[in-house]
Amino acid sequence: MYSNHKWLNLIAGLCLTAFSTALFATSVSSFPATAQLVGKDDPTNISKLFQKRPVFLLVNSHSTADLIKAVPVAWLDQGLNISADQLVSVAAVSKAPWLVKKLFIGSGLTKLVEERTKLVGDKIPGIQNSAVIVDLEGDMVSALQLNDLGKKEYAAFIINQAGEVHSLIRAELLDDSDAGINAAAKKIVEAVQPHFGAK
Repeated sequence: MYSNHKWLNLIAGLCLTAFSTALFATSVSSFPATAQLVGKDDPTNISKLFQKRPVFLLVNSHSTADLIKAVPVAWLDQGLNISADQLVSVAAVSKAPWLVKKLFIGSGLTKLVEERTKLVGDKIPGIQNSAVIVDLEGDMVSALQLNDLGKKEYAAFIINQAGEVHSLIRAELLDDSDAGINAAAKKIVEAVQPHFGAK
């Protein structure tokens, strides 16, 4: 009986250690070295994107991409003090059908960035330069341990001063109407709010 209890404690301890390691293992050092950005011809050194910390990292699929423009509107509504270079978006399109990738990456993401600039450009200086990573091969999704991100899912992370990446929210968009997108954007901003001061 004692021997079984001892083994169970050992197994539980190993599981807890493995879980803790997996939970806290993600950092910017696990990200790919370069990334393709919307509006840029050549890949960008990814470390340049995360210099002003904390960084609010927004991940969306092609079906939840409208969050790219809805989230900055929501943070203005909530009075958050986030500068444009503290927001990095990831368009997780590696699992999208070929035709969707072709259309979405070619013009869809560019249009979203332009719409975002039109919506909040006069209130968030530099928002037109806020990076949107095109995760075509799934490298960022893999580094963030989001390999099973569904086509209607989205996620948000915070990258702290030490470069550690912490998950804040992961959810599915149940309603893709404007009201549904705005509600999801508000939920994301509420999760991010403790990490940024109000204006």
